[in-house]
Amino acid sequence: MRRKSIYLNLRWTGILLMGMGLIFLSVAIGMQFITIDFDTAGTITNESIFRLVFLLSFGLPALILIGIGLGIFIFYSRQKRKEQDLRNRGRQIIASNLAIAPSNIRVNMQYQMYLTCTYQDARGQQYIFKSRLLRFDPLPFLNNQVTVYYDPDKMSRYFVDVDASMQNVYEL
Repeated sequence: MRRKSIYLNLRWTGILLMGMGLIFLSVAIGMQFITIDFDTAGTITNESIFRLVFLLSFGLPALILIGIGLGIFIFYSRQKRKEQDLRNRGRQIIASNLAIAPSNIRVNMQYQMYLTCTYQDARGQQYIFKSRLLRFDPLPFLNNQVTVYYDPDKMSRYFVDVDASMQNVYEL
C-alpha cells in the first residue's frame, strides 16, 4: 500500500486548464482549414472576417487557459523542487507546540487548514513556522513534534515536513 500525501495538491487544476486550453486552441486552428460556403457577394471578405473572429474568440481564451494552467503547474513544480532542495541541503530542526489554523481558501465548502509550530533556539528566540495547506488534521499522528528544514542563509525559506514526521498512516 502506498502512503498518500497529507498536503493539498492542486497541480491537477493546472493540467486540467492546460488541457481545456489545448482543446479550444485546436478548434480555433482547425476552423481555419475547413472550407466555408457563403452564398452572398464578397465571400472572400466575409470568410476571412469570420475566420479571424472565430480565431480570436476561441484562440484568446485558449491562450489564457493555457497560461493560467502553466502558471499553476510551474508554481507547484518549483515548490516541490524547493522542498527537495531544503531536504538535501537545509538544516533540520524539530519544532513543537503544534496547532491547526484555518486558511481563507475554501475547497468543497470547507476551509483548508495548515499546521503551525514553534521552535526556540539556543539564544531564546522563538520561530513560528507554517506548513503548506493540508487535506486533513494530522495532529493525532504527530506526537506533538514535526521536522522543519530551513535554509541557514535565509531563515524565512523553510519547509515543514508533516508527511515525514507522521507515523505510517494509510488512507483507504
